[in-house]
Amino acid sequence: MAPLRLETLLALLAAAADAKNVIDASVPGRPLRRLRALGSPTSSLNVTLTVDVAELRLPGFRLWTRTYDGDVPGPTLRTRPDQALHVTLDNQLSSIDNDKGRHGNFKELNTTSLHFHGIVPKSLDGRALMAQRIEPGARGTFSVALAADHATPGFGFFHPHWHGSSTVQTAGGMSGLIFVDGADDLRDNFSTMPEVPLHVLFLPFEAELDVARMQWTDDDAAPGPFRWRFNRDVSARVEGAPRSTLLVNGRPEPVIRLDAGRWYRFRVLCAGTFYRFFAGPPRGCEWRLLAKDGVPVGPRAPRALGTLPLYPGSRADVLVRCEPGRRPWSTMSAAAAGVADVEDADVEHYVRDPGLIATLVVRDAGPPAPRELTELGTFAPRRPCYLNADAPVGARRTLALGAHANTMNGAAFAPTAGPLADVPRGAVVQYDVEGAARHPVHWHGLPVRLVGPAAAPGAYLQAGDWHDTLMVYRANVTVVQRVVFPAGATMLVHCHTLQHADYGLMGYLRVGAGAAPCAAGARASDGSCA
Repeated sequence: MAPLRLETLLALLAAAADAKNVIDASVPGRPLRRLRALGSPTSSLNVTLTVDVAELRLPGFRLWTRTYDGDVPGPTLRTRPDQALHVTLDNQLSSIDNDKGRHGNFKELNTTSLHFHGIVPKSLDGRALMAQRIEPGARGTFSVALAADHATPGFGFFHPHWHGSSTVQTAGGMSGLIFVDGADDLRDNFSTMPEVPLHVLFLPFEAELDVARMQWTDDDAAPGPFRWRFNRDVSARVEGAPRSTLLVNGRPEPVIRLDAGRWYRFRVLCAGTFYRFFAGPPRGCEWRLLAKDGVPVGPRAPRALGTLPLYPGSRADVLVRCEPGRRPWSTMSAAAAGVADVEDADVEHYVRDPGLIATLVVRDAGPPAPRELTELGTFAPRRPCYLNADAPVGARRTLALGAHANTMNGAAFAPTAGPLADVPRGAVVQYDVEGAARHPVHWHGLPVRLVGPAAAPGAYLQAGDWHDTLMVYRANVTVVQRVVFPAGATMLVHCHTLQHADYGLMGYLRVGAGAAPCAAGARASDGSCA
């Protein structure tokens, strides 16, 4: 018998390693999983995550995908203002088929990095993030020092961000929730209300985004995003997959058990990279919108909510109360949600057919619930300094998205490129965002306040709302941002339809000289820095 070539032997060993992590999500309708949570009472939270392959068994088919600690999703990180968060990645993925490819396309699918999405740090170096990578077989640490006046309860998540591989890794389930606890900016019963964390992930399997083929073919003559080569090592080998599969906390169609007449806080993350969907309250339930992207709505919270749009990278805190019974909770089509301007060329981004998210099984609670869990008032949220944008606009910048050319301000992202713009420290900066229709735009580090227009269904997006990930339903939108980072900081901005960012729809803003912002830790209910 001929001896095995080294490459063949390594491939066999990699295939054998695939089986060491098995995620059984094959049976729908199981109780909602309680996600593993990691925290620390000290001044720093130190976490080590292993990046490795797992076999994900889903109803009627299976796939192999990349994971944190062999699970989908990864653990939940619970941190607090002024704490240092250090996450070490131990990359156990194979170097086989880790093609370098071409810049601006999918490449290096087993090289990884880490982004703390929605977390407000003391300062930020976005350019350094795009240079730090963990190769297969290597380890590296990613750190963030949370702002002392970070809004609480904050809500973010972590996911890969290496340029060229962020799509396939995040789309396959590499992400986890981040909650910022501490001195609460909520009031009374809102801060003590039972939490229901929901990590919602659409796995995309249709042809142009099939995770079984997310490997760019470097020797293809024709450029474009729709030519793939099967990545035999770890790219989600799919057998009989449907168009898409929805997972909640890593499982299909879970059962969420609630007590009738009590308010619960659903903390919902849309962790996918492509699909956008809409949901209304289950029949027999009512809901209110408390916060978006970790920031309570204003001027008073909570407020009425009709349709809940969820799009890549977005988070929402929704208060839910139900009558007794079995309450299916399903997605809605864009048409049913009232989105009338979805173009035919763009309709594949939306979940078209209703699908079950979860089933709420609501029991009669028996003895009366405490008053704070049954009565719901409103309050004026306190605002940290960086959420004060009421001062006159001190600078105005244009961010022009080339959504089909995958450019920002006329150029595709390159590690050596200069900034999209310089923004003065301490100023309120207005961004006129152009060409972003039907795309989610994400600002790293600091949220932005919507000025208008937005045109979301159900009044979900309103002038004055704060977001770090904003779905733009019209061609242009105007937002403002209080720049509190020191001079020299750099803040990435990109489309959070992540394949667009991998292709080049990304850039960075550089903080220049300017007056010092208001004192850290200042809070007031009207958003001023008193």
